[in-house]
Parts: sequence; C-alpha cells; structure tokens
Amino acid sequence: MAWVNITNNTGYQYNNAPTMPDSDAADHKLWALGTAGIRTNGSSKVYSNVRKAGTTKDIGEMSKSFWDKG
Repeated sequence: MAWVNITNNTGYQYNNAPTMPDSDAADHKLWALGTAGIRTNGSSKVYSNVRKAGTTKDIGEMSKSFWDKG
C-alpha cells in the first residue's frame, strides 16, 4: 500500500495500491475497473481509496476528474 498526495488537492492522499476485495464482496466489480487506485467509469475517474494527509482513516472516494481540472 502506498499513499500518494493528490496533485491538485495536497490535503488528501490516495492509495495507489488498494487491496482487492474478496470476489463475493459488493465492491469487487468496482475494484476490477480500477488501475493503480484510480477507477474509470466512462469519462469519469475516481480515486477509490482516499484519506486526509497525516491521518490513517480511509474516508472513501474522491473524484479525480474534478480535482484534475484544478
């Protein structure tokens, strides 16, 4: 697991190597759509595993497409 600062939002980090959920987990199919911690769905890209910089608590997802416009 490697946490990396989000380029245009350095107060947050994303995990560029999230653990694959079990095959029967609800989010397994979503995980399979991602590469290096970024999930692509059509033209939208999402950081799939995000935390505030300096913390250890995973807070969920954040839109990469939104922050890349920064």
